[in-house]
Formats: sequence, C-alpha cells, structure tokens
Amino acid sequence: SAFSLSLALQLVPKLEVLLLSGNPIGHFGLRSLLSQAFLADHASTRRWAVFTVELQTAESIDPQKPPAQLLDPTGSYELDMTDFVDRAVLSFCLNRWHRVSSWWPFNRAFTLMTKNGKASEDTIVKQQDGRWDLPESGSLTFTLLLPPAPPSQDIASLNVGACLHATTLATAPRPQDRCRICLPPHLQKRLQNFLVSCEDVVTLSAAVSAVSADYFVEPLLAVRLLRRLRRLLGRTRPGTSDQFAVGKTMQKLAEDVLDAVQGVPGMQYKGVDSLCLEMLEALISPEWAINTEAALVQSLPGSPGAFRVGARAATLDFVVTGNPTGKYTLNLLVPSDALAAEFLLRVNAWEVELAKVLGLPDVSQAGNQQCLRNEALDGARFTYSLDWVVPGSGCLSFDFVVARRPLKEKKMLPEDPWQKLLSALSDESMPAMVRILCLRKISPALIISSQQAAGALGLMAGEPQPVLQSMLSVLFFRIRDYSKLWDPATGVFAELGVCSRPEVRDASELALGRLNLVDPLRIQGRHFMLELGIFEDRQILRMLLTMAFAEGDKNFDPAQFRVCAHGPRRRQLAKLGKPNERWVKAGPPQQGLFDIWYTNEDPKMVKMGLRKRMARQYCRWEI
Repeated sequence: SAFSLSLALQLVPKLEVLLLSGNPIGHFGLRSLLSQAFLADHASTRRWAVFTVELQTAESIDPQKPPAQLLDPTGSYELDMTDFVDRAVLSFCLNRWHRVSSWWPFNRAFTLMTKNGKASEDTIVKQQDGRWDLPESGSLTFTLLLPPAPPSQDIASLNVGACLHATTLATAPRPQDRCRICLPPHLQKRLQNFLVSCEDVVTLSAAVSAVSADYFVEPLLAVRLLRRLRRLLGRTRPGTSDQFAVGKTMQKLAEDVLDAVQGVPGMQYKGVDSLCLEMLEALISPEWAINTEAALVQSLPGSPGAFRVGARAATLDFVVTGNPTGKYTLNLLVPSDALAAEFLLRVNAWEVELAKVLGLPDVSQAGNQQCLRNEALDGARFTYSLDWVVPGSGCLSFDFVVARRPLKEKKMLPEDPWQKLLSALSDESMPAMVRILCLRKISPALIISSQQAAGALGLMAGEPQPVLQSMLSVLFFRIRDYSKLWDPATGVFAELGVCSRPEVRDASELALGRLNLVDPLRIQGRHFMLELGIFEDRQILRMLLTMAFAEGDKNFDPAQFRVCAHGPRRRQLAKLGKPNERWVKAGPPQQGLFDIWYTNEDPKMVKMGLRKRMARQYCRWEI
C-alpha cells in the first residue's frame, strides 16, 4: 500500500524520481505520501526531480478505517507481525514516539504491550540503518499514548474550566491545531509546485484535503488553491446531474482550507475579511448554488432522547464541562449548535490528554481513546479523528462519554438532600427531558450510590426508553459504588432493576460503551453477542477468554460455556463447543460475530484477584 511505501521512502534518501500515476493509492495513500515522504522533516534535504501522482477513483483503503491516524496515532492496536501493513503501522508508531523519546519513555508510550498473549516490557530498538528491529512473527497488541504538547506545557497544571470556557473558544487552540505543522518556505514552494502539477479534479481535491488536514495553509496559497479548483471544476457543464456533487465538493474543500488558515499561529494578514471574501468568491458561483438548509431540516431526527442543543439562546448552558456525557444532535447551520460542537471537541481533546498522562486503559468504541461514539453526519456513520473539521452545515449526531468515575475517598451525597432533589425531579408539571437537563446542570456536584441512582431512575420508569436512557447518561459516571450496578439484589441492571429490560440494556451499552457497563466480577451468566469488527467488543471477548482460560486451570472446558459460536453473520453462526485456545495468545478474531455465554457453576474456580485485575486493565475500575 501507499502507506507502507511512504515509510519505506524514508530509508532511501537518494531517490529522486517517483512516478505513481495510474495506481489505486486512494486519498489516504496520497496523504501518507505527502506527509511521510514528500513534505516530511527528513525530506528537507532531499531533491525531488519528479514526483507525480494521478489518483484513481477507487480507494485502496477504506477512508473511514485507515491503518493509523496520521495526526495523532494514539489508540489501541492489534497487529499481525507477518502482515506488511501491520509492520508498517508499528514502524509509524515507533517513528512518532521517537520524536518525543527524549522526555517520553518507551514504556509510557507503549502501554499494555503483549506478545502472543503474554505481557512484554521489551523495548524495540532502532538499528544503525534507520530500521526498527521488529518482531517477524506472532501477534502484538498495545495501547499507544503520545503527547502532542511539549513537556513545558504541563497539562496537569491547567484548569479545564478556564481552558474550555465558552468565551475563549474564538482564541483557544483547537484540537487539530495542536498537531498541524508549519512548513518552512522551501517545503511550501515544493508543495505549491506539486499542487500546480495536479491536472485532474480528483487528485487536486484529495491533495487539498490532505494538506489542510496535516499543515497550516498560508492565506494566499489557500486562495490560489481554491481558484484553481474552481477552474478545474468549471469544466463541468451547468445543469448536469453532477452539479450538486460539485458544489458539495467545493464547499467541503473550502471549509477544510479555511479551517487550516484560521489556525495559523500568529497569522498577520491585512484584511482577513477580504481573504474570506476571496475564498467565497473562489467557492461560490451561481450555477453551483446549493440549498442545504431545506434538505437538512427534513433529515433532523425527532427522537425524544436526542435533545437538540441550540433550540434556545443559552446554547451552552446544558453542555456541562463537568459531566458532558450524553447524546447530542446538532444542526450545524445554527451558529450556536456549531459552537457547541467545537466546545465538545475541546472537552474531548482535554479528556484524551488527561487519559494519556494518567495512563488510563482505552475504553473507546473504535480503539482511538476518543470520547465520541456512534458518530454520524447527515445519517452517514464516520469515526472521529483529530483531523476532522466541523463542517459548516449538516446534522451532526453522536454519543459523548467521559469515562471518569468518582474516587474512592469522595463522600456520597447524604440522604436528606438527595430526597429533596428527588422531590424536585418528581414535579410532573415539567416535561421529563427538561427535568433531566436541569439535573445535568448540577450533576458535577453529585456523588451518589447505586441505590440512590436506582431511585432517581425509578422516577422515569414509565417514560419512553430514550428518556430513561438520558437520565442514566447523566447519573452513570456520578455513581461511586459502580461495582454494585449488577448486584442481584439492588443493581439497576439486575433482573429486577429499573434498567433490566433488554432494550434498555442494549441501548445503554451502545450509548455508554460495553467496557463501561460490563461487570468483570459478575461476568458469568451474561450472554454476549459481540461484533468483532468493533474494538470494545473484541476487548470484552479478550477479557472473557482470559478469565475462562485461567479459571479452567489453563484449559477450556465445553461445560464452561452454555453458548459458544462464531460466524460472519447471525444466521451463519457455527457452534464451537469451546473457544480456540490459540485466541488467548494471539487475540480473538477481528471479523464476524461471536456468540458466547460463560457459566462458571463452581464458585471455588472463580479467581477474584484475576477478575479485579481485568477490571482495572480493561474497564478503568479503581478496585
């Protein structure tokens, strides 16, 4: 792939001619070549005589599932060291760590590393020829934690409330700005020459998107790029069926480039307003006018659980920094909604950096340490990454989960004030969602027990499932004794609990995350249908297999499993009897569905110490 090629080019500095026209490298491949080879730091002294790319319409890599995030590769990885792409991913991660290795040690960057299922603390060293001494076989798993900020910016000394206050949004650095690079003049000239050589719309559009994602764009270069794009796109005949797509392409590219221009540190440009007008002139022409607002209004979902921030003037009043967990549906044409989206992305960036500093396990949906889950733009699913720019229009929906629970030493709210609070929540003269939003406003001050949470959720027992789900989102990470959520007697998810209905539990796992809801101490007796293409589902299976293997005296017994089946889809599940022991060492399969029901009938075989360790390692439990 082009990603592997871009890393290999770093080892051949004397190469001057690279002809890639006609190869299906895709958008991600072009971005890899530009950032890792053509414009990389080591490329400053390389003289490129010829560098040509003509992009094919077919993607060689799914753009939503790249092998690594180029701006910030922080996340969890499961690599097959016999696969050349996985080896390239490991080399890329090592190269990024090497930039900060003088003050960020290897064991702090590569956490929870296992080789063939066994914990490993071996350091991977770099050879004299610049190659890394990589394992040649087996499986390798790890969580990579890389800091984008230099050590002089002590994240622990910053105040999250001050950093993320709404009044500072216009001047505070955005998440993507912390990793974008300012190109020196000679590389700017090289980039400009390459962009001028792009003769087709597909290649130039991909190059513009790639450059605006990884680099700060000089204002005048941005205007030239958009004008050139308009000339190329102008070859499309007015009135054709491609007009809407052309307009959307120009709109997206202009938003990306303008975002990269706005982030230029200390940018001094005479008449920024005139720059914006020039960009709009480069973007808009009458025949490409597109009316997105009418189409957007029709696509806004009406789910009562998906509250629309921005329906009132006080948009950010209910986006609470201290407890932002919940579901959001934002109309990005409304400025207050777009501001709320930017605000939440800053909260997300803060939480990711805090997780890095504290070395917390990855409990995200996609294995990228992000707080966003189930992201969709105009109904189309995507995975958020640091280089994603909030578009100027569209319906953005996502679940936001900050997986930080109260510390053990914190005192829970006494019963008297809690009963007064429940009395206020019982006021049925106000709609249920209004009461929940008001509770969200004061929720950062709450530290409650699982029994108190059950009482509050009981007030919403008669409401529709999305309303109950919203209440659970507000309270879930305010519960101190979270290990009792599945307690057979009092737990809210137990058989007689207020959230025991299957549709409520399934919706809770989807919105809050399976790793956050699972109880490793009582995992036997739970029936799991796991989608192995999702990181958190693989982690659940990995944890469960580790427990069952250890509690079976390092062996799998069919009597341990009431159900055990694997297949590409639900109707094609094949019964296994017991899992393959190789999966404990090499990791579970990464595709298909896995239906498993672990039953350990002998309490003497339960290894509680192991289960507590799994709870700390996989679920961020403090136990």
